[in-house]
Amino acid sequence: MSDSLKCHMCGSLTDYYCQDCDEPVCEECCVTYNQFTQIDYTLCQSCYDGDVAKRQLEEYKEEEREAAERAKKDARNKTARERHWRPENIEKRRKIREKRKIQQQEDNKRILAEVFKTVNEMLR
Repeated sequence: MSDSLKCHMCGSLTDYYCQDCDEPVCEECCVTYNQFTQIDYTLCQSCYDGDVAKRQLEEYKEEEREAAERAKKDARNKTARERHWRPENIEKRRKIREKRKIQQQEDNKRILAEVFKTVNEMLR
């Protein structure tokens, strides 16, 4: 060990350097590898805490953005529901449905007439 290197966190002697801040750091102040951190390099606790705080801030911003989008979508859906159930819109949909039903009946009559015509021509 070198006598000149002292940990920037606790002051004990060390010969390790933090990968992020390039400061000397002892084994006690390093982040240990486990299933949650999965850091296999030398990283001081203060840099790790900063990374965690940065990730949490990003997650918080993402949650806020999603909540704003959800609120915007809910407001749009509420307006659409109100517009859908207005009496004049209900009447429009009813008239369109009736027109479609009449058109379908006329198409069915026309198709049936063509079928009869074709069958009669075949039987001649």
